[in-house]
Amino acid sequence: MIKKINVSLNKDLRERYGVRAFPITKGDLVKVKSGKRKGEGGKVSFVDHSEKGIQVEGINIAKADGKEKQFLIRPEKLVITKLDITDERRLERIKEIATIKHKDLSAIEKEALEQKKEAEEQEKAESETMQEAEVVDDNDSVSEPAGAEDSELPKDDEMDLEDEKDEEEDTEEENVEDEIRKEEDSNDNQE
Repeated sequence: MIKKINVSLNKDLRERYGVRAFPITKGDLVKVKSGKRKGEGGKVSFVDHSEKGIQVEGINIAKADGKEKQFLIRPEKLVITKLDITDERRLERIKEIATIKHKDLSAIEKEALEQKKEAEEQEKAESETMQEAEVVDDNDSVSEPAGAEDSELPKDDEMDLEDEKDEEEDTEEENVEDEIRKEEDSNDNQE
């Protein structure tokens, strides 16, 4: 069984939920409270239970090849500034603790609804961005020649026709150049 990693809550969250520490999950907002990165913070991107470390978006380390990568931060160096309570099981656990500690449940439920709305809006915005990107990719993939919209030929056939036209034009130019050379040669021979 995997042991959950508990991280301390900041003073505001302690008062609101009535708990000193809570298991951390992806999506929580944290701040580094000690070490070289003190004061930096961000959203939890990964929790490694076997190594007992947490990766935070925006807190990276430079590698020898110049690239940056996220690294694991020890849980005792972090403090949770915002709990992600969009998960029903997590919300129920917070409510249980708050009930025992005689905290206001309506405020917790209101906060959970706000977080769910934010998550839905963010998901909707991301999906719209993805759809716009797909539309742009579809429009930029092949440039159509003028008048190609009305054509009944598949795009590959249209491109083959264009290639054939280019080859015919090249052949005509070569024939004209050959005729000019022949005339010049015949004029030189006559003199």
